[in-house]
Amino acid sequence: MTDLPIVVGYDGSPGSREALDFALATALPPKAPLDVVHVWQPPPPPTRFAGPSGPSAQTLQAVAGQVLAEALDHARRTAPAAQVGGRLAEGRPAETLIDTGRGAAMIVLGSRGLGGFGNLLLGSTGIQVASHARCPVVILRPRDAAATVGPDAGRVVVGVDGSASSEAAVAFALEQASWARVGVTAMLSLDLLGIPGPGELTPLDVLEADAGEGAALLAESLAGWQESYPDVEIRTRIVSERPAPALVAASIGAHLLVVGTRGLGGFRSLMLGSVSHAVPHHAQGPVAVVSRHARVA
Repeated sequence: MTDLPIVVGYDGSPGSREALDFALATALPPKAPLDVVHVWQPPPPPTRFAGPSGPSAQTLQAVAGQVLAEALDHARRTAPAAQVGGRLAEGRPAETLIDTGRGAAMIVLGSRGLGGFGNLLLGSTGIQVASHARCPVVILRPRDAAATVGPDAGRVVVGVDGSASSEAAVAFALEQASWARVGVTAMLSLDLLGIPGPGELTPLDVLEADAGEGAALLAESLAGWQESYPDVEIRTRIVSERPAPALVAASIGAHLLVVGTRGLGGFRSLMLGSVSHAVPHHAQGPVAVVSRHARVA
């Protein structure tokens, strides 16, 4: 982690408060400083057919200032040693956060917030931020306390497919695991459909061949990382499930789930197809999205 700031998109909702608390735990010294950003949007101008309605721009700005002040007060009381700053921005939330992320170590957002951050990852705002930010984006997903945790509980789980964005995701996962002092599980999905291959191959033949290729791909993707992070225990796991349900299941109890975007194989076009909608919608706990554009420290 560099000394670049960790940006938190804050709107006063419970989800954004959870995002702020997550960022505080990550940004404490000697980590990066914290930059709490609250974006407000002025009311539309009156037209010749309708006069102004609702609160004035001055009122909205004043309320936004109060929301930001409450966030900063909470952050400074929760983590007195942290370097905490705040920013009140006027404009569109997605554009503002993407622009802010150009100089950030990561962006942290709550899910299903209020106002500009409403229905995160259900609409264009969340997709734009996660897909175009120049840094990893962490989305705080709610957990189901009744769910049964899996073998990766307490660990950082990262989806691997051998692509460039997957490599960035692995780097981010190891960095976060080292700071949190937890292990990493690198998961590869064979995305096997159970259909026999050409000729006399059976589903078992295909499974064994794919498993061998998957093990080689995992080994190649993780080569050199153990030397860089000797303090992190790295495990590998190959599953024959489709990637979305496999990752969602692995997120239960995990410290953090990390996925890349626009990759290859089973994780191809994450954030653009069915996997992109399933993982952020259904994962439990923090999900880090590392796009092909992202800069990882």
